[in-house]
Amino acid sequence: VAVTVAVAVVALVACTPKPVTIETWRAVGVRIDHTSSWQVARDGPIAGLPDTRQLQLEGPDNGLVIVTILSPSSTTTASQFATDVASERGKVAGETLSVGGVRLGGQKAGASGLAPVRARIGGHDVDGVEDRFSLSLLSVDVPHVSQTFVVDAGGHHVMILVQAPADDWAGLQGDVQRMLASFAADPQR
Repeated sequence: VAVTVAVAVVALVACTPKPVTIETWRAVGVRIDHTSSWQVARDGPIAGLPDTRQLQLEGPDNGLVIVTILSPSSTTTASQFATDVASERGKVAGETLSVGGVRLGGQKAGASGLAPVRARIGGHDVDGVEDRFSLSLLSVDVPHVSQTFVVDAGGHHVMILVQAPADDWAGLQGDVQRMLASFAADPQR
């Protein structure tokens, strides 16, 4: 009986989920909060682009949030950034989904192009663009949604991109909306 109770206690402790905590990312005058269910996959300068920095958060259900801090003199719009990301995504998908010269998948652009979208970011309503596309692997299409916004924060030109598979989009919106609401200029950096 004592062994059974001990095993049950060990199993209970091992299966207890870690509590979700709030973590704060700060860099170059910008701050954003995210839950611990989102992991920092990249944090650093962008090669070849002086005065830039990029944070890439990967979340549950293949959610992705990318915060790119551009040079304060940048005039890049959300539409330009979204178009550049789509072009690069298509190249990378084609390269990474090929084996021995055989293309196993890629990206399919959405039929409607970019559409206007609005989000509440750092206490302000911000207009952006939404892109719908599919990533294809072995003839299986996985529809995705991507939204891009431009925010000026403390003299910094900041691009925010949110992306996820369309089937998981609604389930990630609570986390994403909390992140966007927390976005702020951070004079400490």
